[in-house]
Amino acid sequence: MIICVMVKQPILSDDIRDELMLRAYEMLRAGQSKRKVKTAVCEGQIRTKFKRALLNDLAGIEFIATIEGSFGQNTIRYIIRDRDYEEWLSAHSIAWHSQDEKMEDIPSHRWRANPLRRLVGDLN
Repeated sequence: MIICVMVKQPILSDDIRDELMLRAYEMLRAGQSKRKVKTAVCEGQIRTKFKRALLNDLAGIEFIATIEGSFGQNTIRYIIRDRDYEEWLSAHSIAWHSQDEKMEDIPSHRWRANPLRRLVGDLN
């Protein structure tokens, strides 16, 4: 789950969320503090200082993405929890959802192949 701390406008499609997650994973693995991001609808840069951030009872590494597309420019601050990548690596499919939604209530059309598994290969 990507925990969005701040978004200037609601433009986070599932494809953009996937890209933010994948690039953050690569950054953590490589120890990189910044990386370019590009999708069919936007491009920009993600930065991190590898600092832990806390939002209520959620804690993880904070990332800041500055992206630009037909919607204009947007800055997204997000937290990825430590346990998220372990959960994502074991999942065959994912669905982005709000904290108010229960996983079992997410309709089947929102579930799709796990993009992180495509990046690192099928681990099972």
